[in-house]
Amino acid sequence: MKYNIELLKADILDELEKIKRIEREFSLAEKYLEKPEEDVSFYDRGAIGYYLHNFYNGCENIFRHIYGFELDWGAFPIFCKSG
Repeated sequence: MKYNIELLKADILDELEKIKRIEREFSLAEKYLEKPEEDVSFYDRGAIGYYLHNFYNGCENIFRHIYGFELDWGAFPIFCKSG
């Protein structure tokens, strides 16, 4: 199946919605960024890392969709193909 521009657009919009949700949820944890490290619990630091990790994964997914579109794979590329 040819990976068309409308499918690419839908995939990117879906990822952007997920990133917006992460941003809304992260805003609740943002207050901990202003505190000294010793005042932030291990659990809260893990939560902040979790949100940052998911944000970067969302961005990476967008680039993978574009990469798949450029290569005309027809599907979300799970593994990078070499050669």
